[in-house]
Amino acid sequence: MEVLLSVAVWGVLLSVYLLFFFGASRVDARYR
Repeated sequence: MEVLLSVAVWGVLLSVYLLFFFGASRVDARYR
């Protein structure tokens, strides 16, 4: 159970990081 919880937490963190990364790159390309 703890393993599933840790995997879910890492998945959420990774998805948030990817969303932030792609959003930042998109905004950067838009304002340059």
